[in-house]
Amino acid sequence: MDGVPGYDYLLKNTNPANVKFEIDCGWITVAGYKPGDYVKKFPGRIKMLHIKDFSSWESGKTGESAKGTEIGKGKVDYKAIFASVKGTGVEHIFVEQEAPYTLPPLEAAKADFDYLHSLS
Repeated sequence: MDGVPGYDYLLKNTNPANVKFEIDCGWITVAGYKPGDYVKKFPGRIKMLHIKDFSSWESGKTGESAKGTEIGKGKVDYKAIFASVKGTGVEHIFVEQEAPYTLPPLEAAKADFDYLHSLS
């Protein structure tokens, strides 16, 4: 798409009255972008955040190099992300635990929950 990220293309070429978006904060960060910048660049279009964390990744190698971890234990700065989107109309936040799993599922969910509540 002429060097334009696909997400930008979709945001610019869909009807704002009919189409709202969800940003995957983990993957957009791995790709070198800031979720808050997208939310501000396209006001009212991003209504949901999909959050996950990665303990490491290699620049330029988004998929195969990213190593999942619990929210708050990795390199994605959710405190800064949440501050940057405050008051912008984000309505929902969804948490996903990305593999490889470092804790059993319920322990990971509790770790994610505890971290997110420590930010408020």
